[in-house]
Amino acid sequence: MEQEKQIQESLQEIIHQANDEQEDIKHCAWTDKKETIFAQKLEFFHCDWQNCKCTDSTLTDVNFHQNVFQNCDFSNTDFSGSTFVKTKFINCKLVGCNFTNCSFYQTQIENSHCAYANFYSSYQKEVTWKETNLTNSVISETKFHQVKWQNCNLQKAQLFQTTLQGIDFTTCDLAGIIVSIPDLKGVKVNEWQAIELAKLMGIIIEP
Repeated sequence: MEQEKQIQESLQEIIHQANDEQEDIKHCAWTDKKETIFAQKLEFFHCDWQNCKCTDSTLTDVNFHQNVFQNCDFSNTDFSGSTFVKTKFINCKLVGCNFTNCSFYQTQIENSHCAYANFYSSYQKEVTWKETNLTNSVISETKFHQVKWQNCNLQKAQLFQTTLQGIDFTTCDLAGIIVSIPDLKGVKVNEWQAIELAKLMGIIIEP
């Protein structure tokens, strides 16, 4: 495997160069970069992002293949239409990010902050969500296939028209989630979560 190269130029300079040469960005590593960036229809292959702050950026229709984002802040960034393959977000801040129409394959999001993020109409296959805050997020009309949820905060998350059959939420906080009743069929929850979800159906549970 080719070793990642530490890049001294700014991220935007690398993006401009890739556009000019019509090439993908491969095997690069960035540390402590702080800039707002713009990219469309590019591929970042096997890149490592460490302690980067790229808030309010635009990265639409971009393919991230085997990238690692660690201790990064991409809050309020537009990722719409992008694809993430075998990519990891570890201890990242993704507050208010736009992930509409994104596809996620064999991707891991761990110990990250995704409050108010928008995953509307996304596709997620073999994705692991672990110890991540998704309060007030939008996950409506999303398709799940072999998605794992571990100790995530989904308070007040919107999951309209998202089929939850076979999804195990037993370790997650589902307080106040907004969901269509038919989509709850086959979801796996614990006793206390079942009581909370019963309220959505108008069921009154006497002590």
